[in-house]
Amino acid sequence: MGELHHVVALVTGAGSGIGRATALRLAAGGAKVLVHYNTSKEGAERTLAGLGEKGLGLVQADLCDWDAGSAAMQQALAEHPTLNLLVANAGVYEPMPFLEEEHAVAENWSRALDINLLSVVGMAHAFARHRRGQGGKIVMVSSRAGHRGEAGATAYAASKAAMINLVKSLAVELAPERIYVTAVAPGWTDTPMSRAEPADKQEAAVQSIPFGRMATADEIGAVIAFLASREADYLTGVTVDANGASYLR
Repeated sequence: MGELHHVVALVTGAGSGIGRATALRLAAGGAKVLVHYNTSKEGAERTLAGLGEKGLGLVQADLCDWDAGSAAMQQALAEHPTLNLLVANAGVYEPMPFLEEEHAVAENWSRALDINLLSVVGMAHAFARHRRGQGGKIVMVSSRAGHRGEAGATAYAASKAAMINLVKSLAVELAPERIYVTAVAPGWTDTPMSRAEPADKQEAAVQSIPFGRMATADEIGAVIAFLASREADYLTGVTVDANGASYLR
């Protein structure tokens, strides 16, 4: 992992799972880290405690739409003007059959797009306007589902696919400002979210992975830490697949 002493980061959804692992990885490389959470203050405090002197504090925000994402980013930048890395990890996975009742499906799609996509766009917009001409990095956490789709979770998959395209578009547009934009697309990862799934679904997921196991959150955090490092300074517009060869493209 590259040296990260130059990095001042905000990691969203850092109270557990990939967000916590990423925050710890960044701090281990020398970065200073601001920990975002929505409802899990206890989890965020545990993450912050694990960061030691590299922890900058907590940011609470319900990233429910563009405005909320923008406001949270602006708050973080006002308190830490040298912040130069946004790790957009927070999101929701709420499976729903597409043939469910119309109102329920419409609400499911609205939540997925608002939280998984539009709040990220709002944060990225505020971050890029603040960092233009100065440089910085945005790393988004997408999903294998964004490449291959996912039956029974169409809204989630579509929101993650849109994120992958957003990375491509922003990478080109923001390159003159020296702002790098990348993503990681994990497959099944051993996190509280995946462990909440039914046992038979978890077993089927593991059987679909050639390695015969899920990724650890730390393995995904390591990819994000690399993308944040100077060693990745010629990488922009890319989405790194981290799915154990369970989906190849």
